[in-house]
Amino acid sequence: LLAFFNNELKSTGTTIGLFYVLSAFIVLLLMLICSAITKGGMGGGDVKLLAAVCYTGGLSLLLSVLMSSLLAGLLAGVLFLLLKIKKLKDEIPFAPFMYIGCVGSVILGLV
Repeated sequence: LLAFFNNELKSTGTTIGLFYVLSAFIVLLLMLICSAITKGGMGGGDVKLLAAVCYTGGLSLLLSVLMSSLLAGLLAGVLFLLLKIKKLKDEIPFAPFMYIGCVGSVILGLV
C-alpha cells in the first residue's frame, strides 16, 4: 500500500497527484482521532502541520519526520528534566520538534 502511495500517481506539472491528497486526508483524520483520544495532547497546529508534510512530501517524508521529531522531542525532554528547566507534568510544544525533524529529514536525505 505504501509503495502505491509513494510511487504511483505522482504529481506532474499543474496536476496534483491523487495519492498526496488522499494520504494527507487520511493522516489528518488519524491525527484528529489521536488528538481527541488524548484530550488535546496533540494540538490542532500539530495535526495540520503533519497533514501538510504528508501532502507535500508523501508518506515517506511523513514517517521520516515523525521518527526524527519524536527522537528530537525525547532528547529535549530528557535534557529539560535533567537541567530542571521543566518538571515531569509540564507541557512541551511538539511543533518545533516537527520542524526540526522535517528540516533534518530533508537535509540528511532520509526521504
